[in-house]
Amino acid sequence: VRGEEGISGPYEDLGVVMEPGSQSMPWEGLQGTDSFFPWHVGKDWYAMYGSAQSEHLPIKHWLVGLARSTSLAGPWTRVTTASPLPLESTFIENPIVTPAPRGWFVIYDSNAPDAVGVAWSSDGVTWGKGEALVVQPTHGSWAKDVRTPLGLVDEGEGKYTVFYTGFEQPPDWTRLLAGKGG
Repeated sequence: VRGEEGISGPYEDLGVVMEPGSQSMPWEGLQGTDSFFPWHVGKDWYAMYGSAQSEHLPIKHWLVGLARSTSLAGPWTRVTTASPLPLESTFIENPIVTPAPRGWFVIYDSNAPDAVGVAWSSDGVTWGKGEALVVQPTHGSWAKDVRTPLGLVDEGEGKYTVFYTGFEQPPDWTRLLAGKGG
């Protein structure tokens, strides 16, 4: 349901959006589809979906691919000729695509210090390499490690507000990836 009435549900679990199959690519695996963000372009829907390359540590990279459907409800098909997208070569998670004047842009979790990743598309389908958007100009801000963008709000007149998460203490990635907390 469009508008506020649709925010609180009720929701039904109708199935998995994308499952492993004959179109799965070698870089997919570890988390299955770890994120899925759809947007509308013309008569079609597109989505960035994320996954990691291997089932074992160390993980070589997290990437995103492109999927397409004629309906938001699916079925969704991987666009293998465009996947993985060239936004990042080693780490990208949780992309949020937003229409903008003369195109679309995406923000995402990257491994750039004090930053989120951003990229631009003139058609909403073809994406180039991303770059860092520093959201904390110096260390010492509230987050010791900037993490996942959660939302992007168009404030009008070319201004946007980004909501993002972060770690208050520097994370010990070696311990976290080994499953020992940290």
